[in-house]
Order: sequence, then C-alpha cells, then structure tokens
Amino acid sequence: MAKLQFPDPIPDEDLRLAHRLLGTRNTLDRDVLLALVGKPRPFGELRPLLGTKRDNNLTMSLHRLRRDGLTRQRVAYGRGASTEHELSAQGIRVVALVYQLRPVAESAALLRRAESYAHPA
Repeated sequence: MAKLQFPDPIPDEDLRLAHRLLGTRNTLDRDVLLALVGKPRPFGELRPLLGTKRDNNLTMSLHRLRRDGLTRQRVAYGRGASTEHELSAQGIRVVALVYQLRPVAESAALLRRAESYAHPA
C-alpha cells in the first residue's frame, strides 16, 4: 500500500477533526471511520460489526461524520437499492492522520496521568 502524502502544512481542519477523534468521548465515531476503511458499508452491516446497542447512537455518529465531511452516502443498486456509507477524501486523510497521531496522543495522556499522581490536587 502506498504511503499517503499529506499537504505541507496539514490543513487545520484535518488536524481539528483528528484531534476530536482521538478524544476519549468519540470512540464510536472513530470506530465507524475504521469500519469504513477499505469498503463502503450499509447501516445494517455497520451495526453488528460495531456492536452498538441502539440504532440512534450509530445514526447520530454517521450524521456527525457526514456533517464534518468525513463520510458520504451513496445509493448502491443490487438486489434493490440500499444506502451505503463510505469515507470521503478528507475522511481518508483524517484516518491516516489519526493513525500517525495516536502514539503521540497516548503518550500525552500517560504523561497527564503521571503528573496528576505526582501533584495531587
């Protein structure tokens, strides 16, 4: 697989979205993006794959990702029409950026945790 080349400098919007996805509160958004790497998937395939308990959580996550320009919907025709979700070009860049930034984010979280033990409030 060819290595993705980022523009220099990396667009602020891509950095902002990657930072949001690395936050602990957005694990479903991150999981949805990772599930879409490689192939588009319909909602019915995403739900069991991600193990979400409520359709509403997945629906809201897909809405946020589409609103932020990371995914798009397309109608797939086969044994009937179905809506599939896929990564946009920006979504592909942001997923690659998340993979590159994850070790830095994990190190920063460990450092913050260590500092809180060293200097209790």
